[in-house]
This record gives sequence, C-alpha cells and structure tokens, in this order.
Amino acid sequence: GTINNCIIQDGRVAATLSGVDAQTGYLGGVSAINNGTIKNCTNNADIINGVGSAGIVGKNETSGIVEYCYNHGNISSEDYSVNWVGGICGTAKGIIRYCLNFGSVEGQTTDGGITYVGGICGESNEIVGCGNMGYIVGGTNLKNLQSEVG
Repeated sequence: GTINNCIIQDGRVAATLSGVDAQTGYLGGVSAINNGTIKNCTNNADIINGVGSAGIVGKNETSGIVEYCYNHGNISSEDYSVNWVGGICGTAKGIIRYCLNFGSVEGQTTDGGITYVGGICGESNEIVGCGNMGYIVGGTNLKNLQSEVG
C-alpha cells in the first residue's frame, strides 16, 4: 500500500517495552513497519523509546520505499540489547530517498548493547539524495554512530 501526503502536526509517540516487545517494538511518526511506499509525509511529533525509533518509519522492509519525507521531531531510544534510531528510519532494508531530517537523534547503550544511530537512518541498505540537519547524540558502546547521507 501507499501512504501519501500526510502530516503529523504535533505530539509525542512513546512506548514502554519489555519481554518480546523489547525485541520487536518499532515506532515511527507515520508507520511502525513499512512494506509499501511512504511519500511526501512530514512528522513533527517526538518519537520516544522504540527498539527501532524514527520520525517516519521504525522499520522499512526490503520492499519498502520512503521518499520525499521530512522529520522535525526529536527521536530517542533507551537501552535495549540492540536498537536502531534515525531521523527518517530506524532500520531499513528498502530504499530511503530524497528525505530530510531536522530533529535531534539520540540513542543510548549500556551493558554491552549495540545502538545504530544516524541522522537519516540508524542502519540502512540504500540512501539516495538525503540530508541531515539535526544533532546526533550517542551513548556508550556504539557500533555505528554516523549521519548517513547518500
């Protein structure tokens, strides 16, 4: 399916995760998990505490496309064994193109966990023509602290 031309005006999306949810709890301003197309969408809400947290989509699957999207919200995640935090997408196997992030992105890791933090995407397969204008903040034991711009 397609999500097109949506605007998340304001607010806060937050989660308290434990057990199995702490391994699969993705949060995004527009969608938690994307298998289709998200196009021309803007998020202004803060996204807090998902395993994959991002302004647009928490997890972009192999068939997912995210394009021409903007994030202005602040994105953060607490310490899980592995987590992904990004301005546009937390983790992506699909394509992210022509997107901009203006919000801050923060990932925390303690006790040997791994956090992937990026201005566009915490971990990604393909990023094309994107830009990050937001702050990126990481905790300890970070494996991939970078603003991914393609």
